[in-house]
Amino acid sequence: FFSLKQRHSNMIKAVCGDEIAKLSIRKTIFKIQNKTVNLVSVQNIRTELEEEEIEVWKKLISVLTHEIMNSVTPIKSLTNTLIKIYETDRIEENKTGSKNPDDILLALRAIQKRSKGLLSFVEIYRNLTRIPKPVFQEIRLKSLINEIIILMDSEMQSNKITLTSDITPENLNINVDEKLISQVIINLIKNSAESINNRKDGKIGIKAFLSPQSDAIIQVTDNGSGIDVDLMDKIFIPFFTTREHGSGIGLSLSRQIMKLHGGTISVSSKPGNETTFSLKF
Repeated sequence: FFSLKQRHSNMIKAVCGDEIAKLSIRKTIFKIQNKTVNLVSVQNIRTELEEEEIEVWKKLISVLTHEIMNSVTPIKSLTNTLIKIYETDRIEENKTGSKNPDDILLALRAIQKRSKGLLSFVEIYRNLTRIPKPVFQEIRLKSLINEIIILMDSEMQSNKITLTSDITPENLNINVDEKLISQVIINLIKNSAESINNRKDGKIGIKAFLSPQSDAIIQVTDNGSGIDVDLMDKIFIPFFTTREHGSGIGLSLSRQIMKLHGGTISVSSKPGNETTFSLKF
């Protein structure tokens, strides 16, 4: 218990007879009459976790099934078409298939394209499960964000988007894996740019500060189209996307990276006005 950091929580498994309890343990430190007191709360959250896990799996399976069926169905249909063409040619004693070579070639190319798409989809899913273990180091947050702004500057200018930052205090440091957290922030900026979609007064702001509980917060806010309320609980599901060419893994990957850092990622949005993604460490 005493190894827990202030306001940080941990989860452990405890065997109670024939049952396994999942306990959330959280510690708060405060002073009473100049005496330091450690208050530890213990809560059994097994039922809540199981219900949430089942719901997440249902949503994930739904997305996976939809994506796979989108590839498998046309492959099956085109294969049946090729079989019919081949059988017709044989009946007509055209063994070379010269009667319908263009149709066969087009069908084979379509099958090849859909097969490559399905393999790419599976590869993305595999990459989602292979996030490297974070290598923690203390970094100056202002320097990290300035580097990201320089990196994204050309893309933002081409889309006529103003990208700004506000770091308070300027010497704010965080203990993170620099590469992984940079990936998360860049992904959020790219999502914001997509949301703005070439509007004339496009703005993206990166803000970092300490919360009243001394947690480091990084926020990325844009004045784009926003997120509908009914989509708020879906955007972190792997492969869920509202963009035509989106992979749907960026936010899911970001959530996993934040979890590996002992942090969280959350979103708030006013459709048609603004959206803010918050990283809490």
